[in-house]
Amino acid sequence: MRTVEKAVYKFNELSDSVKQRVISEWRQHDEFFDGGEIVDTMKAFVDQFPVELGDWELGGYRGKGICYTVPSFSEDYGTGEDCTIKGLRLWKYLINNRISVVRVAYGSKKFADLRNVGDECPLTGMCWDCDVLEPVVGFLKNPASFDGNWHDLVGECFSHLESAYERALEDWCSEERIIEDIEEAGDYEFYDDGSIY
Repeated sequence: MRTVEKAVYKFNELSDSVKQRVISEWRQHDEFFDGGEIVDTMKAFVDQFPVELGDWELGGYRGKGICYTVPSFSEDYGTGEDCTIKGLRLWKYLINNRISVVRVAYGSKKFADLRNVGDECPLTGMCWDCDVLEPVVGFLKNPASFDGNWHDLVGECFSHLESAYERALEDWCSEERIIEDIEEAGDYEFYDDGSIY
C-alpha cells in the first residue's frame, strides 16, 4: 500500500482555466430547482381560467414554448360568450366569473380594491403566480390599456411566464451565480484539475 498526498484548494485559489472548467461542470450537473414551481403555476393558471393546455416546453430558449387553446366560454362555462370578447365585455366577464383567483390576493370583493391586485401570489403561493397573472391584473386595473381579446390576453400571460422563466434560468446559469453558489456553500474544495474533493 502507498499513501498519496494531494493538495486541495478553495474555488478562489484555482487557476482561471480550472475555474472555468468547474463552472462548466457545475452548470451541466446542477438542477434548476424552480422548474417544478413554474410548471405548478402554469397548471394552476389553466385550472382557474378557461384555457386548455396543449404541448409545452420551457427553457428551450425560444423553442416550442407553451401551446394552448381557449375554448368557447359558452361551451364550457355557460356564459354565451366566446374567446373573442374584449374590452369592457371581457373586463366584466373576468370580474363576474374569474376574478376570485385574484381576489384571494387582496381579500375583498370591492372594485376599489383592484388597485392592490397582484401584491401576492394567489395560485400556488410562489412568485411565478405574479408573472403569469401580471397581464390580467394590468387589464383589470386599466381595461383601456389592452386592445386584444381573451385569447390574446392568455397569450400575454404565458409570454410573461416564459420570459420570467428564461430570465431565472439565464441568471441560474450565469457565471456570477455559480461562483456565488460555490462560495456561499463554503465547504467545497477542489483538486488542481477542478474535480471536487
